Amino acid sequence: MTEREPNLFRTLVIYRPGARILKEFAMSESSITLETVEEVRPGADAHIRANKLPVMTGTDEGDLNCGKCGKTIAEKTTPASFRRKIQTDQRLIVECPCGALNVVPKS
Repeated sequence: MTEREPNLFRTLVIYRPGARILKEFAMSESSITLETVEEVRPGADAHIRANKLPVMTGTDEGDLNCGKCGKTIAEKTTPASFRRKIQTDQRLIVECPCGALNVVPKS
């Protein structure tokens, strides 16, 4: 990489007490780390269980990453395009295989 080329990726490193590096992921500059919640509200939330990641691959610039483990939940997808695909007005929760409940923002 030359000095004029922008740094398109940064690295997220997750540490665990007593260990060196637990996990390391390359994240694009336009990645969004999703907010997590403690529980799903039955009847009020649309809940997606992700058995395999990424749940969705689109054509946009950014990625949606788990707020706990940092893995990519939706690749090349914005929150708006994710919501358009799912078509819900409810709070949209994506459960990562790590167990985190991630909220996809409305905008």
